Amino acid sequence: LDSDTSGSKAKGGKPVTKVDPKYDIYTKMFYEVHPTIGLLYKNKAVISEQRKVIFYMLKKIGANLLHGRSIMNTSLPVTIFCPASLLEKSAESYVFAPLFFEKMFHATDPLEKMKQAVGFLASSLHINLDQKKPFNPILGETFQGRIGDLDVYCEQTTHHPPVSQVLIVGEHFTISTKHQFLMNTYPNSATFKVLGKRKLTLNDSNHTRYTIEFPTTEIKGGMFGDRIVNYTGSVQITDKTNKLYAQLRFKAGEKTFAEGLFKKQEERNDFFKGFITKSKALLKDKSRTAFYSKEMISYIEGYWIDYVMIDGDKYWELERDHPVPLIKCPKPLDSDSIF
Repeated sequence: LDSDTSGSKAKGGKPVTKVDPKYDIYTKMFYEVHPTIGLLYKNKAVISEQRKVIFYMLKKIGANLLHGRSIMNTSLPVTIFCPASLLEKSAESYVFAPLFFEKMFHATDPLEKMKQAVGFLASSLHINLDQKKPFNPILGETFQGRIGDLDVYCEQTTHHPPVSQVLIVGEHFTISTKHQFLMNTYPNSATFKVLGKRKLTLNDSNHTRYTIEFPTTEIKGGMFGDRIVNYTGSVQITDKTNKLYAQLRFKAGEKTFAEGLFKKQEERNDFFKGFITKSKALLKDKSRTAFYSKEMISYIEGYWIDYVMIDGDKYWELERDHPVPLIKCPKPLDSDSIF
């Protein structure tokens, strides 16, 4: 995709004259960063092929699609797949782990540790945005690799429903995760959710334990209109040892229908905000007044395609922080995805 998109115009927004160089990673993935609606997918060949598949699926399982039922167990044409297993893609979501979890290990303040955990969550949101579907692993399939000094092990442990186990082992921390993938489709959109939590244990003096939830991915423009990728809902990080909680709320700048009648939306759809607190009750308060509560310890805001800021400091920035590549094991088990 040519980064010079002079004259192009996206529906509902201003003309996009040029993609900012710092978003080169998105350009390589055939995305365009739009000034109001976030990420637009621009690979017309892939979109056209996927829409053909959608019509095929409508004929095959139309009733399920219209009612939002899971299609994870539905056979799909091979033309819409990318040359990678879901196990490998799961491992790739941890390419920022060395950067943030090492800082968490060395930090002595529990609040600073939590801020670094928020930085990791924000940094992982732009990984694996490829619109092509990875192959579902068969039961017992494995994947081995390394991310810097970290050993990565993945295995498909259940076929129905499809569940993957991920274990990442380093000198200063361990991550274990159960990935149960759920995808629901609707007439012109789809949502993708990982049912599970990333469990992080630091090898510090307190053996600090965290759980990090996965957000819900929302893809619009399945059959017609612009292909837009975003996150929706809320996601939580829990420090079980120090009883600290962080919550991020996506699409935080989105107006309700009534608000939209009287006031123009001021923030892009990729805007999120959140807070760190010791109060579980505050996590349940979904109103906007929660961000003004005295129980809020730190304030979080950012754009998931750009940066995250906590109390005025940037903890992750796309153009500044770079992931550690995932390297496949040269001599894996015979059950590995590469075979």
